[in-house]
Amino acid sequence: MIENRALLAALNKHEFCSGEVLASQFSVTRATIHNAIKRLQSLGLIIESVSGKGYCLKNKLELLDSDAVRSYLNKDCYGAQDQLLLFDQLSSTNQLAGELAAPNNGRWSAVLSELQTAGRGRRGRSWISPYAANIYLSMVWNLSRSLIHAAVLSPFLALRVAQCLQRLGVPNIKVKWPNDIYCNGKKISGLLLECFGELSDSCTLVVGVGVNVSMSAYQSIKIDQEWTDILAVMGADNGLSRNQLAAELINTLFISLVEFESEQMGDWQAQWQAIDAFYGQAVRVEDAQQSFSGTAEGICADGAYKVSSQDGEHRALTGDMSLRRML
Repeated sequence: MIENRALLAALNKHEFCSGEVLASQFSVTRATIHNAIKRLQSLGLIIESVSGKGYCLKNKLELLDSDAVRSYLNKDCYGAQDQLLLFDQLSSTNQLAGELAAPNNGRWSAVLSELQTAGRGRRGRSWISPYAANIYLSMVWNLSRSLIHAAVLSPFLALRVAQCLQRLGVPNIKVKWPNDIYCNGKKISGLLLECFGELSDSCTLVVGVGVNVSMSAYQSIKIDQEWTDILAVMGADNGLSRNQLAAELINTLFISLVEFESEQMGDWQAQWQAIDAFYGQAVRVEDAQQSFSGTAEGICADGAYKVSSQDGEHRALTGDMSLRRML
C-alpha cells in the first residue's frame, strides 16, 4: 500500500499530476492510485480530479519531518532529547507517550503524529484531529517534584504555550482556566496533562498539546464549540512552518518544566492575569460536585481559580471543572 506521506509529497510537487505519472512513480496500477487518492479524501483532504489533467491537492501541505523539527530546537533542548518520534497515524499521542519508558531527570521524549484517530481533550472529550492540519504533540518528562505540587502545572504550561504562540505572531491570544488557549474569543489550542506515580513521590508526566493550524482547510469539520486556527487568523502566507511550530512548542515545554523543577517560575500569575479571558467578568463554575457563580478573580499560586461572590470567596481546583462566562 502506498504510504499517505509519500503520495502527498508527490502531489505537493505539482499543480496537477496524472494518475499515469503517479502509477509509474510508485510502480503500481492506476487503480491503486485511484484507491489511494480516495483514502486521502476520506481523511478530509481536498483533492480535485480533472479529466485529462489528473489530481490536484487544493491546499498544499507541509508534512512534519523529525530532522526539520530538530533543526529548530534550542541548543539546551536539543541536547536533552531522549526520543523524538514521528508517526503518520496514531490513536493518541498521549497514549503512546504514556507507554514510553520515562527519560532520565532533565531529559525529554516527544511524540508527534500527522493524524490522531482517538485524540483526547480535557474531561474525556474527543479532540478532532484531521490529517496534517494541526500539531498533535505529547512530551514525556520525569517529574522530580511530587504530585502534590503538580496542580499548578496545567495552567502554568498553558500560559507558556500561549506566550509561545504570541511570540510566533498569533494575535489576540487569551488563556482560559485551566488549560485552554483562545484567539479572537475562539479556541485555538489546549493541553492535556496526565501523571503516573505516587502522590508523595516523583512521577512520569505526559503533556499533550494540540494547536489548530489549518483546520479551516477541511470543509466538513463539526465541533461543539467555537474554534479558530492559525490559517484563519494569519492567512495562508503567514510564513509559520508546522515543523518550526512543533519545535517551538517542545522548546517551550522543556524550558517551562526546567523552571518548574527549579521553582523559578517568575511572576507567572501576573502574566496569566494580563491575558486571562475571564478576569473581572461574571462567571459560573461547575463540576459534578458543586457549582457557584461570581466574579472571576484570576489564578492562585497553587493553580486554583478564584471566584468571588456575595457568599464569599470560592476556589476552583484543577480537575474536572468547567468555567463558563455568564451572559
